[in-house]
Amino acid sequence: MATLTRPLLITEDSEVIDTVVRIAAARAGEVLVCAEQTAVRGAWMHAPLVLVGADCAAEVISRGLPN
Repeated sequence: MATLTRPLLITEDSEVIDTVVRIAAARAGEVLVCAEQTAVRGAWMHAPLVLVGADCAAEVISRGLPN
């Protein structure tokens, strides 16, 4: 997988998704939204910025993903 140019948002919270996507669009940017916990690892390793919603934080921490 090539380096992502978009930040990664990990959450299943539709309000958080809407807010972050709206803010990114206002700055002419895009966000990769990843609600599927199984797909997180690949995107995590290549994203320039990772945002984790409170609803997914415990799961992400338990996966032991690198800093």
